Amino acid sequence: MLWYKRLEQGTFETVASRGGEPRVQIDSTQLAMILGGVRLESAQRRKRFRRALV
Repeated sequence: MLWYKRLEQGTFETVASRGGEPRVQIDSTQLAMILGGVRLESAQRRKRFRRALV
């Protein structure tokens, strides 16, 4: 759960909910980006290599 807090400068980006839901689920990467001041709408994720499970 992320609560707004008083900042020395600036604000956090608010993440819009889909379908009018009262809460939004984000992963740790998205949280780090929000806290780092990165706009999620303009950020692009790169494909990551994943090994196939055999």
